[in-house]
Amino acid sequence: MTDLVINWSIIFISGAILWIWEIQTPLSRIEYKARFLKDFGSAVISIGFTTVLIYLFAPVIKLIASPLIQESLIFIWILSLPLWLRLIIAYLVSDLTYYVIHRAMHSYQFLWLTHHWHHSIESLPLWWLSGQRTSFTSQFLFKFVFIWFPLLSIPPEVMIFVMLHHTVNLNWIHLNLKRNSWMRIVEWVYNTPNFHAVHHYYPDGKNLCAMFTFFDRIFGTYVDPDIIDHSQEQFGLDGEPVTVKMIVGI
Repeated sequence: MTDLVINWSIIFISGAILWIWEIQTPLSRIEYKARFLKDFGSAVISIGFTTVLIYLFAPVIKLIASPLIQESLIFIWILSLPLWLRLIIAYLVSDLTYYVIHRAMHSYQFLWLTHHWHHSIESLPLWWLSGQRTSFTSQFLFKFVFIWFPLLSIPPEVMIFVMLHHTVNLNWIHLNLKRNSWMRIVEWVYNTPNFHAVHHYYPDGKNLCAMFTFFDRIFGTYVDPDIIDHSQEQFGLDGEPVTVKMIVGI
């Protein structure tokens, strides 16, 4: 229960702090009062899914991170590396895993159903709370992103900060922030709100990374945020109604 309270607190406290930044330098004007209840309700449902999956996925993690796998030759070599280097490797491989799963969701119809609800955000621009809208099946698939951390023996006390970073990053990339010159520099390596906003214009899958933008550049799914005309591009799913099946992701 303590872990759940911490998880919820991180989501909403970091979101509120980032929101203060957002309202100071917004990309576009948002009617927060009109959108809050709908987006907050979606966030509560999604966080409820997260709560369930924390318990359901624990046995899967234990199975995948079994001694049999970790005693293979390649893992014996990797596990001999310093913790800081294993942490970097875990971050890189986990984000590549996220990229592959995310790209598959946009490439195959049966997997698109798991991701459909997140793209039902029909109002431009995005804001931090809208990023929490994730179906049950989508969250289940994305949980596999984190298997690399126990596989590489990243200790629990470090994982607390990893989960904190992932939560804050999800809020960060969905911010409604004005584009600044420093963001163009950051985007050579790391995701920004403007970089991720492009993703919501392309149902075929562009700017798919969670953190490291060079995966999109390497695999040909990169679109420069500076070429997007927000007044002309179609956003979301064009008013398609949200259903229970869409929320579950089936």
